[in-house]
Amino acid sequence: MPDAASNTPLHGVRVVDLSRHVAGPYASYLLAQFGADVVKVEPAGGDPSRGFGPFPNDDPHSERSGLFLHLNRNKRSVVLDAEADASRIRDLAAGADVLIEDFAPGEAERWGWGFEAVSDINPGLVMASITPFGQTGPYRDYRASELTLQAIGGPLVSNGHAEREPLKLGGHYALYHAGLTAALATTMALSRAERTGHGDWIDLSVFECQAGCRDRRSIQLTIAAYTGHCGGRLADVRRALGIGVRRCADGYINIMGAGVKRLPRLLAMIGAPGADQVDPLHIDPAQQEMFERVYSDWLAERPKREAMQEAQAHGLLAGTFNTIADVVSDPHYRQRGAWDELEHPVAGRLTYPGRPFKMSAASRAAPVRAPLLNEHDGAVLPVRRNGRATTARSEDQPLPLEGIRVAEITVVWAGPHVTQLLAEWGADVIRIEPANRVQPFTRGMEQVPTPGRVRELVERGAPVGYPDGDPGADPWNRSASFNSHARNKRSMTCDIMTPEGREAVLKLVAECDVLVENNVPETIDKAGLDYAALAEVNPRLIMLRMPAFALDGPYRDFRAFGLHVEAMVGHTLLRGYPDAGPEVLSESLASDGISGVQGAFAVMLALRHRQRTGKGQLIEQPLTEGFLPVLGEFIMDATMNGRDTPPQGNAHRHHAPHNVYPCRGDDNWIAIDVAADAEFAALCDVLGVPELATDERFASAAARRQHVTTLDALLGSACSSRDKEALFHELQ
Repeated sequence: MPDAASNTPLHGVRVVDLSRHVAGPYASYLLAQFGADVVKVEPAGGDPSRGFGPFPNDDPHSERSGLFLHLNRNKRSVVLDAEADASRIRDLAAGADVLIEDFAPGEAERWGWGFEAVSDINPGLVMASITPFGQTGPYRDYRASELTLQAIGGPLVSNGHAEREPLKLGGHYALYHAGLTAALATTMALSRAERTGHGDWIDLSVFECQAGCRDRRSIQLTIAAYTGHCGGRLADVRRALGIGVRRCADGYINIMGAGVKRLPRLLAMIGAPGADQVDPLHIDPAQQEMFERVYSDWLAERPKREAMQEAQAHGLLAGTFNTIADVVSDPHYRQRGAWDELEHPVAGRLTYPGRPFKMSAASRAAPVRAPLLNEHDGAVLPVRRNGRATTARSEDQPLPLEGIRVAEITVVWAGPHVTQLLAEWGADVIRIEPANRVQPFTRGMEQVPTPGRVRELVERGAPVGYPDGDPGADPWNRSASFNSHARNKRSMTCDIMTPEGREAVLKLVAECDVLVENNVPETIDKAGLDYAALAEVNPRLIMLRMPAFALDGPYRDFRAFGLHVEAMVGHTLLRGYPDAGPEVLSESLASDGISGVQGAFAVMLALRHRQRTGKGQLIEQPLTEGFLPVLGEFIMDATMNGRDTPPQGNAHRHHAPHNVYPCRGDDNWIAIDVAADAEFAALCDVLGVPELATDERFASAAARRQHVTTLDALLGSACSSRDKEALFHELQ
């Protein structure tokens, strides 16, 4: 029986991490969490995240920053100057398998440890370079931040309400997503390097990660290509009976109770008069008004958790809007072991977000607290010599997953995104779809809209994703949502609930390496296709299950979309307007964007573990638990200080201004993030308001934060006559 350390998927992998703040450190933390030996190289003053916070009792200290403590567990720390200590960095790279860095394009090369230099001394090295816009292109040297990257690449313009400014997603979402993508890319490149002896240079652009993110952006880009329309923020976020956010006795809830199947269940649950006589497709305005009144009264009498429990019992998708404090105290996560408790010599004993997923055969590295600055001075990685069999280098290298076959029984977004990523890097992916119906929300809308309805939706800021707005005779093949993730895949149909369908799945699985599914757990169990059954026909099979909440625990069989998941883990309230409730927000599906990449990363780990041990395994990746690390700084604030972080809007912990401002034209905006006084003076000069730079109210970051409402109004006025594209380039 192997010990836990040697049974981790990345046991023996050595990583040198020169990155800072969030994206790179999260990538290396994921690698460390599953067995890699990570040496964190910090500048003399430490990683900037050591000064970010939150801090216990709000007392700043470089060894007590919650963000740093969260992202840098299971690592060693050494202090080196990236330029002056180039020879030391090359020495570390000589003994490493992976090097991660996030300096501006060209700097590592100028300092003497760029990819060509380190690959000369270590041909098998995988180097991941994380930058805002990539190593090439017109934006190569542009600066960016979380706010501006969500604005230019991500779905910021779609968040919030149509009559208000757009909102960013909570915390450092774009950087976590990029870090996760870097971890996935690294494991893929590493798998090929270990086969061929040839390393690789990963050029990862956070902007491109956001543009390809499954949280609406990749779908919106496909819709724009199909129709010429771009979705915006919704003005009517409720939209129809049974859809949208509603107030309960003690907060808010979102119950998905619309449609032919769900509306009768909703009406029966609330005891609506005449519910059994209703045609869900034809409800007159008077009926709808009466049902809404009954629904509101029913909710007003119930706490949010009780309402959610009843909705789930009636087969409805539902989620409460939890605060971070609600999440930390939720018995479901305690029972599931979702938290880590660690003692730190300076910060003390704290609760941290734990593993993002469980693996049945491979081990997770034992959690270790974050290092003190330069705690491991003198750390070295012994140089490997003749450790790998090499093949002749060729311009036409095989894709990392060539020869891997993947079956999927997936719905909607998160599960299909896993297999999309695997297919793009060489896997043969086969979708298993129902033979007797078209999956709504996966291959399109539950009710195919008429041309008039299409025009109405476009006018409301919700363009329908069919080419030229026309569903055609086969709308299930024309959906932008489906087509944006189903490329590079094959499709077969069968009814998995019948003996014939189950037999077909088992025959396919016998020839596969991986099966991915993200259904309600009871669906797969009723079909007799759980891991135990599949492993009987293929012991080497890797099965990734992606329930909304878990395969056990109080919420096991709860039904949810990504929007319910985000509400349940506290993200929806965090990303709201400080002066309004969640009922005014457009829907976000940020958890799908995280879970898709995370699922592909988990599969890569399991494949690597199988290569070494010959064992297949079950991976359990709940969407909720996979998203908790993205909220790490807020969870740390709750466990450190008992603080329940309120809605953040576009505010930053330290920077001001840090917001989006209206520009010339309809719904045109620019995101501006100022980190230093000199930057503020430059901003004022470009906007033609130099007097603001000398105004005592705005003389420092603290002063600007104190008077941020006034400052935002003045900057909004100055930006309102400017063209957003021209202003973007001028400010850069």
